[in-house]
Order: sequence, then C-alpha cells, then structure tokens
Amino acid sequence: MCPFCLATAALLAAGTASTGGLTAFAMNKYFRARHRAQKNNPALNSSELKSKENAS
Repeated sequence: MCPFCLATAALLAAGTASTGGLTAFAMNKYFRARHRAQKNNPALNSSELKSKENAS
C-alpha cells in the first residue's frame, strides 16, 4: 500500500477507537447515575425514573 493509504487507515482506526472510548465513558456515567438513583430510592420503578430524567 502507498504511504498515503496507510496514513489514512491509521487515522480512521484512531478516530474510531477514540470515539468508541468516549461513547463507552458516557454510557458508563449515564448507567451509573441511573443505578445510584434506583439504589437510593428503590420505590422508583423504571417508568418513574425515566419521567424524572425527562423533566430535568
């Protein structure tokens, strides 16, 4: 492969990896917050929790 093709492939791989890492980090933070909310108030069911999230 030509050097330009290798550089492009490397940039694509790096961009995909960093985007995947950021997505995983954001989802982890989101689900931890939901888990904490349910743990602190077990009377809330999932529909009540969703309506509280949408309100804020």
